[in-house]
Amino acid sequence: MNTDIRLSVLFLDHPKTIKLRRRLGFAGVESLIRLWCWTAQNKPDGDLLCMDADDIEIAARWEGEGGAFIGELVSLRWLDRGESSGYRLHDWQVHNPWAANAEDRGNKARLSRLARVDKDLYSTAVTEGKTGLTRIEYESLTNRKRISNDPVTPAPAPAPAPAPKTHKDTSATPPCACPHLEIIKEYNSILPILPSVKPKLWNGTRKANLINRWKEDPERQRVEWWREYFNMVKSSPFLTGIKTEWKADLGWLVKADNMVKVLEGKYNNAKPKGTTIGGYEFESR
Repeated sequence: MNTDIRLSVLFLDHPKTIKLRRRLGFAGVESLIRLWCWTAQNKPDGDLLCMDADDIEIAARWEGEGGAFIGELVSLRWLDRGESSGYRLHDWQVHNPWAANAEDRGNKARLSRLARVDKDLYSTAVTEGKTGLTRIEYESLTNRKRISNDPVTPAPAPAPAPAPKTHKDTSATPPCACPHLEIIKEYNSILPILPSVKPKLWNGTRKANLINRWKEDPERQRVEWWREYFNMVKSSPFLTGIKTEWKADLGWLVKADNMVKVLEGKYNNAKPKGTTIGGYEFESR
């Protein structure tokens, strides 16, 4: 994950910055910098096409008049409009090439890791033209490989057989390190279009489901994985209620069956294009 961005020493004296400050005050300049920082963490390629004006102003923590901030960014060409809809940060990849290429570097690193984990899967991926793997692709590949290779070990037949236990195991269970507050914060930030979650009310079955999804796989035991998961949800018109009156929420997204369907691309807008690795078909990103 990116931890910094490149900011020119002449930024504050740039004519566009001066105009933004005159029109919106220092709050506008601060929100622009916040938007850049948010982009480096969540949309490192600078592509905000799946976000509307409200989404962008929320990401930038703009607290002024709705639409004023996004209007000035477009007017001053800090933001470019997409061909059909949405926005892109103007010349983001030119001014922040390191941040813009973060996802590509991570994908290449996971492909290299796969070479150490399973040479057969790595060879298949390279043969099929893969130059990198997303977190979701890597998790799916290694999980399916592990499940298919798990040997079924017959239980030994001791003589005599031990007497069955007649009491429950009351040994202490280690506390779960699932960072609920951080994951909820990422959900509320990336998916403001979905029902928000109040941390104080996050309990019961929903909390237990999140703990279970967190513990199921080491890859999920990082906040970065959940950030990518929520961005996948954000790209789905069905899950975000754009195509229907129904929309998902965090409680729904952490149920076991629902998470599997999301990860397998069943709610993606585009149909799979037949990209296959190790016998598993992926949605093109």
